Amino acid sequence: VNAAHDGVNWRQTAKAEAVNTMSDNDDGEEERTAERYYASYKLDRKLTDNNYLFNVLTYDKDNFSGFQYQASYALGLGRRFLETPAHTLDLEAGPGYRVECLEPEDSYTGCDNKDESVIARFAGNYKWTISENASFRQAVSTEVGEDNTSVRSETSLTSKINNHFDLRLSPLVTRDPEGPAGPPPPPPRPPTWAPPPATPMRMTGPPTSRPAPGITARQTPPTAFTSDCTR
Repeated sequence: VNAAHDGVNWRQTAKAEAVNTMSDNDDGEEERTAERYYASYKLDRKLTDNNYLFNVLTYDKDNFSGFQYQASYALGLGRRFLETPAHTLDLEAGPGYRVECLEPEDSYTGCDNKDESVIARFAGNYKWTISENASFRQAVSTEVGEDNTSVRSETSLTSKINNHFDLRLSPLVTRDPEGPAGPPPPPPRPPTWAPPPATPMRMTGPPTSRPAPGITARQTPPTAFTSDCTR
C-alpha cells in the first residue's frame, strides 16, 4: 500500500507491506516459509525548487531474519538533480539512528535486548513518465552502520486503470543486516555401532606326517655294514 501527497511546501509519502508465504515441507505438511511486515513514513520540506529537507521513519519486522524488529530514523538534505516532463531524479543523504531488537520474540514494540547504532542513509529515486497512463520508478536506499549495512531496492511499473485504481508491478530486493549469531553447534555424538572383536591370530608350524589309520609305524634300526679285507 502506497500513499503520497505533494503540496506547495510539504511532500508526504507513506508505505506499508506484508508478506506471508506458506509451502509444503518434505512430509507433505504446510509450514510458514516467510513472514515480514514493513512500514515507512517520509516527510519532505521543500526549500527551493530543487532542494529539500527529508525526514524518514522505517519499521521492519521479519520473523526469519534473526531480529525481532528493526526501526530507523534519518534526516538530511535532498536535491532534485533532474526534472523534465518525462524524467525526475532525486538524491538524498543524511545521518540517522537504528534500533535492532533481539528479544522478546512475541513483541512488536517492546524490547528486552537491543542494539543501537548511528547510521548514514543514502537514497535515490528515479521516475520515468512513459505516457499519461503508465510510469516507471526505481527507488534505492541504503543504511550504513558501523557493523551492518542494509539495502532496499524497489522497481515498479504502474499502469492507470481509471481515475481511482492503478495496476502496479513492483519487484522488491532487500539485503538486511546479519542477524545475531546463534549458539555453538553441539559436540558430535559418539558412534552407535561398535567394531567387531578382533580375531586372535594363531601361529602354526609346518605340518607333521602321520600314518594312515590301520598302519603301524616301525622304526627300522640302522643297518650295520662290515668289511673283510684279505691281504
